[in-house]
Amino acid sequence: MQEARKEFNLLHKPWIKVLNPNQSVDTVSLKQAIFNAHGYLGLAGEIPTQDYAILRLLLSVLFAVFCRVDENGIPKPLKRKNAIQRWKALWNMGQFPQEP
Repeated sequence: MQEARKEFNLLHKPWIKVLNPNQSVDTVSLKQAIFNAHGYLGLAGEIPTQDYAILRLLLSVLFAVFCRVDENGIPKPLKRKNAIQRWKALWNMGQFPQEP
């Protein structure tokens, strides 16, 4: 008897709870959480420690992407001397670019 294979795509399947400006809670995918972060009030997990864990995951994804490419998606490894400039450019965009 073959064991059933279970899969869950963390990038595309909704699993992160977010708080919308109208105070409603939605469950979104990892990609949606990043691409629409500018439109959420925050994370809305069952307990605060869950929100911290998700926030750390989201930050690690952003760091992994934007230490390799700039805010325009152009390959440009992050160096210590330009780190603040890169994150400032991302902040000034008001939302994370989807292309990178």
